[in-house]
Amino acid sequence: MIKSIKGNGIGNRDSLIINAAGTVTITGNVGGGGLLDLTVNAKRIVVNPGILISTRMIGGNRSVDRRFDGIREPLVLKRP
Repeated sequence: MIKSIKGNGIGNRDSLIINAAGTVTITGNVGGGGLLDLTVNAKRIVVNPGILISTRMIGGNRSVDRRFDGIREPLVLKRP
């Protein structure tokens, strides 16, 4: 279960790859703070209603919100 993911807001852009044999459930917003590349590899991927997943360029420690419009970067969700 993923409650939140964001970059650390400093230095280079952040990337994250999640590999799971079972289910990955995303229950909170994902993105911001320099998180620009996100890959989720899982047998099942569940995103709860109303959750925002963004790999847009959001500087510093800013959180993801629906009002921000920025540069889209790679987002990959895969299941076999």
